[in-house]
Amino acid sequence: MSQEQEDVIRFPDEERSAQLEALEANYARVEGEVFQWNSHLTPFSTACVFELMTLMLAINALFLEYSKKCTELDECHQEYLDNLVALRDLEDRMAQTRKIYQSVGASGGCLLKDAIDFL
Repeated sequence: MSQEQEDVIRFPDEERSAQLEALEANYARVEGEVFQWNSHLTPFSTACVFELMTLMLAINALFLEYSKKCTELDECHQEYLDNLVALRDLEDRMAQTRKIYQSVGASGGCLLKDAIDFL
């Protein structure tokens, strides 16, 4: 005999009906609690997802701003290097010009013509 058949023989119909009603009531109570829990969970989950998406958008905006600032910094750095090269070139020319002016005082005017041609 199976378990169900033994239960039917052991319990009268009224007792079995009472057990079945109790099981159905317990199931309905648990189902209601789960539904209530899920109904509270859904807005919470939606709020969490919304907050995460807001944070991701903020991170993305900050990354774009950071990239823009890095590009500007690279451009300024390149301009600085170009100006530094130009300054070094001008310093070399100034040193050569000083040498020419110093030698003009010692050797005469023909070096002055060379200095003017050089510039």
